[in-house]
Amino acid sequence: MTLEQFDVQNVTNSQAVVNEYFIQATNEIYKVPQLVLFPTISYSISF
Repeated sequence: MTLEQFDVQNVTNSQAVVNEYFIQATNEIYKVPQLVLFPTISYSISF
């Protein structure tokens, strides 16, 4: 039996902030968003 699965994370395309950096040269905070769409593909074989 073979099982194939395809899953897409962040289907609603939300832009959550993952990390923030402070840039001293410009005195600004740079926010790093998460990936837009992240596909996950899995494949398994059972005997």
